Amino acid sequence: MTSDIPPAALPANVRDRYEYLLRWLSEDRAEALERLWQAADETRCRFVGAEPQAWAAIKISSHCQEECGFCGLRADSNNLARYRLSRPEILAAAKTAAAAGSRKIVLQAGRDPDLDAEKVSDLIRAVREESGLPVALSLGERTEAELAAWRKAGAESYFLRFITANTTLYRFLHAQDCDDPRRRLPLLEAMRQMEYQIGSGILVGFPGQSLASLADDLEMICKLDLDVILIGPYIWPVEPNEECMPVRPRDPNSAPAVLKALALARQLCPQADIPSLAALASVSYTDIHAEALRRGANVLLADATPSPQQTLNRCYPGRRPLDIQDLPGLISSRSPGSVPSCTCRADSAGTSCPENPNPALPPAEKQIAISICMGSSCFSRGNNHTVRLVRDFIASRSLENRVTIDGHLCQGQCKNGPNILIDGQLHQQANPAAIIEYLQQQLKAKE
Repeated sequence: MTSDIPPAALPANVRDRYEYLLRWLSEDRAEALERLWQAADETRCRFVGAEPQAWAAIKISSHCQEECGFCGLRADSNNLARYRLSRPEILAAAKTAAAAGSRKIVLQAGRDPDLDAEKVSDLIRAVREESGLPVALSLGERTEAELAAWRKAGAESYFLRFITANTTLYRFLHAQDCDDPRRRLPLLEAMRQMEYQIGSGILVGFPGQSLASLADDLEMICKLDLDVILIGPYIWPVEPNEECMPVRPRDPNSAPAVLKALALARQLCPQADIPSLAALASVSYTDIHAEALRRGANVLLADATPSPQQTLNRCYPGRRPLDIQDLPGLISSRSPGSVPSCTCRADSAGTSCPENPNPALPPAEKQIAISICMGSSCFSRGNNHTVRLVRDFIASRSLENRVTIDGHLCQGQCKNGPNILIDGQLHQQANPAAIIEYLQQQLKAKE
């Protein structure tokens, strides 16, 4: 029976979305989940392309002054060999990552007091110069002054998970006297005002988490309108903080639960970058990343931390990172036409994959080129509706040989969005009706 299988398409009505998330999170039948995997893969291909990106993380320090109960690097962890990479080591790792094909460098650490505003600003400038790549930071909760200094120094992105939208569970995962977990949300908003690309997300499968709270977490991901979505499994630490986490859960985390959350996040936020994180392999098998790329992920995150520090970074047990030296082979084996190649096909509404817009049409010179900003701000402020209406307009009038439509990432014009390019001309604060009218005028003028 297939009538009881949840619909793969995201409901248009926001009120129906919560029930949609709950139904899929509770679904375990393989034949049903194939529908979700297919939908997530189609969405990935259509909005962020079939070819995966490659990023490189450099874990520059294992020192942290926080007491998060779930993290192996917390301040009171015993029997842990701490390290801090030197500036030359960091620059050498960045150069290696660039040569291996990485498109972004992520400088990662806990809340290390040694990593002050001046030192990190210098590292940002040096890494950008050495590698020629954009720099993202994941350095824990920081002051707005530090974040502003690092943005000014050239950091493009900042990653800070909110972990869970449930304040009770958040306190459970941290020390008992932790502040209100909602403090991270205004910090994320402050970063957005600084024009960072924002990365945040959740852990899946920690003690006390229900399907309802996980659905709430996914709703929060959607509400935050993230540029990068970070979803990984909760992994019980070697030395848990017994005060806030006294009882080990009966049921360990499973990769399928993470993959379902990842696929649903792709449906909720089609334009976001979603990495397949190293922790996923720690609760499954090494090639789980290939599956993640068929279930909505579009980024492989390799570890460029040099040895022996890579093995010393024990933020969770059983860590099995993707090594930077393996990145060229991973990229080639996961490019279009191989392991995670796009599986989407043109649908009855006339929408189609940008990698294969309409193979039945003969090649012809296009007269009008439309490029719609798929950045998180423009997409949520109207371009999500505009792209569907423009595609319907093209299909209903058989204009495929006269008009091309594709998407592009944020170009820094968010304040005047939503933004659309037509034949290279920027249209700001664009609304669907005005765009369709302008398109009709241009078509008539070119007849």
